[in-house]
Amino acid sequence: MPLTSGSKLGPYEIQSLLGAGGMGEVYRATQSSLGRQVAIKVLSPEFAANADRLRRFEQEARAASALNHPNIISIYDVGSEGGTSYIAMEFVDGKTLRDLLAPGPPTIKKSLQIATQITDGLAKAHSAGIVHRDLKPENIMVTRDGFVKILDFGLAKLTSLDDSSQTMTSPLPGTHPGMVMGTAGYMSPEQARGEEVDYRSDIFSFGAILYEMVAGKQAFKRPSSAQTLAAIIEDEPTSLLEANPKTPTPLRWTIERCLAKDPDDRYTSTRDLARDLQSIRDHLSDTTSSTQMQVAPAPSRTKWRIPGFFAVGGALLGAALTALLMPHSIAEPVKLHRLTFSGQDGQPSVSPDGRTVAFVSSRDGKWRIWLKQLQSGSETALTAGPTDFSPRFSPDNEWILYTHEGALYRIPSLGGEPRKLLDYVAEANWSPDGRQVVFLRTVLEGPKVTSEVGIDSVAEGTSRIVRRFENRLLSSLSWSPDGSTIALTEFRAGTVGTPVRTVTLLSADGQNARELECPLRGGVISGVSWSGDGQNIVYEIPESPADVGSINASGVGSIQHILLQNVKTGKARTLFTTQSPGSRVEIAAPGRIIFDEMVMRSNLREMPIDPQSGDAPRWLTRGSSIDRQPYYTPDGSSVIFSSAQSGDADVWEVSVKTNALRRLTDHPALDWDPFMMSDGKLAWSSNRSGNFEIWMAERDGGSPRQVSHDGIDAENPAAFPGGWVVYASSQAAHPGLWKMRADGSEATLLVPGNVAWPDISHDGQYVLYHVLSGAGGPNEDSIRVIRLSDNSPAQFEQRGHRSRFAPDGHSIFYVDNTSNSIMRRDFPSPAGAPAKVVVPASPDMTIDTFHISPDGRRLVVAYQLATWSLMVADGVADVTPPGHGK
Repeated sequence: MPLTSGSKLGPYEIQSLLGAGGMGEVYRATQSSLGRQVAIKVLSPEFAANADRLRRFEQEARAASALNHPNIISIYDVGSEGGTSYIAMEFVDGKTLRDLLAPGPPTIKKSLQIATQITDGLAKAHSAGIVHRDLKPENIMVTRDGFVKILDFGLAKLTSLDDSSQTMTSPLPGTHPGMVMGTAGYMSPEQARGEEVDYRSDIFSFGAILYEMVAGKQAFKRPSSAQTLAAIIEDEPTSLLEANPKTPTPLRWTIERCLAKDPDDRYTSTRDLARDLQSIRDHLSDTTSSTQMQVAPAPSRTKWRIPGFFAVGGALLGAALTALLMPHSIAEPVKLHRLTFSGQDGQPSVSPDGRTVAFVSSRDGKWRIWLKQLQSGSETALTAGPTDFSPRFSPDNEWILYTHEGALYRIPSLGGEPRKLLDYVAEANWSPDGRQVVFLRTVLEGPKVTSEVGIDSVAEGTSRIVRRFENRLLSSLSWSPDGSTIALTEFRAGTVGTPVRTVTLLSADGQNARELECPLRGGVISGVSWSGDGQNIVYEIPESPADVGSINASGVGSIQHILLQNVKTGKARTLFTTQSPGSRVEIAAPGRIIFDEMVMRSNLREMPIDPQSGDAPRWLTRGSSIDRQPYYTPDGSSVIFSSAQSGDADVWEVSVKTNALRRLTDHPALDWDPFMMSDGKLAWSSNRSGNFEIWMAERDGGSPRQVSHDGIDAENPAAFPGGWVVYASSQAAHPGLWKMRADGSEATLLVPGNVAWPDISHDGQYVLYHVLSGAGGPNEDSIRVIRLSDNSPAQFEQRGHRSRFAPDGHSIFYVDNTSNSIMRRDFPSPAGAPAKVVVPASPDMTIDTFHISPDGRRLVVAYQLATWSLMVADGVADVTPPGHGK
């Protein structure tokens, strides 16, 4: 019998019936202890009475509950009360995809927005070894905000065959050859034949769903379930060219690949499928244009594009272009595949013999150096941690350099006791003969940040600084095979700032340096390494200036180019592209490159400052976007924030009551670090002018105008009474904390040095800011406060980042560098004064930025979830590793 409103089931109070199915009923309920809404699935007595089925169901439910992903429904609890078995899960306010498809097929753009989220969730589950086995529109929810949730992950639908619902399973509790489970119409051929299935079966089911969204009809539906299963095994669906002629060619090919009868002909990685769909989504205007040649999306994501003006000559010119551009023999595409799967792996270094990769991983809660044997696939930890980074193999394979707590160490590659070489080192690398080490040290000298390049003699134990670069933050040391040149990349001092699209080539004696400019006008260069011929370097760069800072702002779907550039001529070409940013690129063998790749999500969560208030935490945004840098409006009714939802970083607004979203700025450049002044004017940082400046607009984003004229990097605006705006600059000639009038006039330096992230007390008397030091420097990042009346220091100093004044001005909130908790400390207070935890660290997410509501009762926190993986690219033309160790 259905439960009634007010019934108790464990810690849950039933509110209303949401639906019913073969396994039982689903109810909306409240978890009284937390005050949150949940969905309760109550199992039917027949299902719950079968001990084998129930045990297997509980095991799969627990496995699914371990999946933490914004596009997968969260399972909270599995329990039993008075003989009634139930599952408590996340309540989703939205509609099933089946309901959304009822009025007709969505647009191609909407279909891709849904599809990319489904594959993101599937990729997460498949990487954890969980296969859905019953993917269908009924098991996909779409919230009112457009976020996708996959339901019933890993939960077998053990119902009977019914031609009307076309749902079929075996009566047996286990899965084995000969057992048929799933939903007819969305099963894979191997499911329909009762064979064993793996993740590729889900890819087929997903292909059937995507086909239905695009074509407006099911791919294999027939009058009966038996006929439907036969069609899945034997027949091909109606061509999308006929069903929907507007389908972009790359999308059509992607769907056809998913629906291949042979699992070996489908995608070999769900992540590759997700990347291809993201690429089609992000280049939809390209793929739907009739003036461009379209090619099948390959795992390399490399595309040929013909400018539109070539197409106006008609069929004759088109035929000539085809003959000209299409080679008689097509080269094999670059093949990408994942090398590690913990989601916490980066900074690869390949041994000179090409057999082993050293890398950094925090998979066990400590940042340690790990080794992976490429032939066997085994992975073992080499160092103890907990803060070990930047491994580098020696040319003879015997040693590995790495940094530990800002010092440089070396350790035998076969294991043993590490030996300390130098203090205050950000990273280092070996000379070609292995007798010396080049190291990088970043220090603060008064208001200046200086990068020091040094040489250490490993045998003699002596070191010397060969070159100093003032107000330059360098990284990615790489020594040329002939020993003559050291290559380095650069960030602007202070913050991410305006990109430096050059590689510094420094002579080994430090006497000469020149800049090699990248011809691609992209973002920040990273991961530089030398090829074996000593004439070329390989590195990674985002596709356009709008991708600068993609790790922090627009890492979802941003195109990253792996370039090969000649150091003498400057000529460069793209070897292949990827969808996510990384930090290091290594040539492992002829035609093989190993690199790291990061995929990040960031969402906003509002929570009470006082946990006893009774207010429940709630997500303001949730999904696959990057939403960060929140700021409450003066009345506290909404939050403005930067978001990559539109493909680049723009300023958005979300209502704290209704979760209604709207975009306030719309520009292909980056708009971030939003701030709202007391008069309602909007302020933010943008690189619309080619470098970051402070911009302002009306409350709704209208009439945007540039107000600062720093010339390099003006960011992090904050305002105080009297019409003044404070911001941080990393302009080499005058870095520091500045103030100016709201019209940009009277720019005045307040605090010189390498600073960022100011905030103003609500009474306008104080400004806090952050003093930044580079990795490996002897100074710690710290929060400091000055009085605006005379720039004198106030009594407060604290390690941390992204701090905020409390509305009453009597305390300062900040993110603790070590624990990643939000802390609260009295202001003013002496050094070392105690602080209180306000928001504890999350076990699986990182606290990025936050803001405090005007009434001081709530916080909005940007939580980040980032995964790092090592990737392999095979079939890369014209690359060979340095000939060390031969």
